[in-house]
Amino acid sequence: MRLADGEWTKELTLSPGRYEYRFVVDGEWADDPAAIELIPNPFGTANAVLIVAEPESDARATVRKPTRASRGHISAEHPSAQRESCCA
Repeated sequence: MRLADGEWTKELTLSPGRYEYRFVVDGEWADDPAAIELIPNPFGTANAVLIVAEPESDARATVRKPTRASRGHISAEHPSAQRESCCA
């Protein structure tokens, strides 16, 4: 992850498929305000959905921090991750 112009960014190379994720901002779970689709998760909130199509060249997704200013840590939750294990 890197901080540039007040925003944290992380570039990932993803295989084609459907991915679910959430942000952790200052130790609190947060929705992605730019998410096009949300799906309920087992914790009573919703995961954002990212669909990566077959690449014409290179499939990259940039997950950006929600717009509010913060110096907190951000992470994307993998669909199989347990909530308890991600934030220790």
